[in-house]
Amino acid sequence: MAFNIYLDTGDVTIAKDIAKRIRTSSGGLPAVQASGFEVEGKAQVSMNLLDIDVTSPATVFAAVAAAARQRGVAVLKSEVVGLVPERAVLGAGAASLKLAHAEAHLLEPKIRAAEGPTLDGWLDELAGGAPVPGGGSAAALAGALAAALVAMVARLTSGRKAYAGVQHRVAEILAEAEALRAQLRRLVDDDAAAYAKVSAAYRLPKDDPHRTRAGDEALVGAAQTPLAMARGAARLVGLAREIGTIGNRNAHSDASVAEALARAALAGAVENVRVNVQSLSEPGLGRSLLDEAEGLVRQVGQT
Repeated sequence: MAFNIYLDTGDVTIAKDIAKRIRTSSGGLPAVQASGFEVEGKAQVSMNLLDIDVTSPATVFAAVAAAARQRGVAVLKSEVVGLVPERAVLGAGAASLKLAHAEAHLLEPKIRAAEGPTLDGWLDELAGGAPVPGGGSAAALAGALAAALVAMVARLTSGRKAYAGVQHRVAEILAEAEALRAQLRRLVDDDAAAYAKVSAAYRLPKDDPHRTRAGDEALVGAAQTPLAMARGAARLVGLAREIGTIGNRNAHSDASVAEALARAALAGAVENVRVNVQSLSEPGLGRSLLDEAEGLVRQVGQT
């Protein structure tokens, strides 16, 4: 971290003396490089903080300010060159306020946590080494994206004179697409939660008499989640095709992408139903779930 402190003096020898006092090579603070310069008529203590977790900006600032006071000089300002980790500034504020566990009292991180990860953050999780989120959540997200595109095309059609004859149907499609979007977004998280229950059942001791039943119950629940995705995705295939036919011609490609995403969501969801059913101690317990899922594929294939 490049960190500079300006002194309220033009005497650069003071900055050089302070720099010598605080830098690591002179026996000062660890992980600190420092030199003194004159910048725009003011003495500057110019530093590189090599590890802010070893020596924080707040520690360095306090040391420079104390050394400057001993010489009868005040600190004018400080500056950061480039970007720094958030904790560097938060830590300085907490140190100044003598506030313990400052991060536990910050509002914005709590809001971000409640809102869930950003798209980039979620993709990083998906690409990570943990089993969740996995294919089921990705299938639900594909379905949610399909629903969002159907809603977009509907909105691009709504209220336009050229499509006056289909306004009522467009409004119905929009309402259904928005409901499916919300449902499929929830299923992104529900799929991960269902997998957690399966994992918990598998962690039971192998000689536990309830292990098989617990595993089967968790697997049936884990199959029901992608089945709900499949139902929504199959419905979205039809909605995407319909809005592509009656909707704004300029957004026809968007409707086509929506249909492709919905079909991908359906295929992914059905595969997850199949895997969970096949993992049951007695696959017949989930046969009805798989039959329905495969029936949705046949139904969509006929449209």
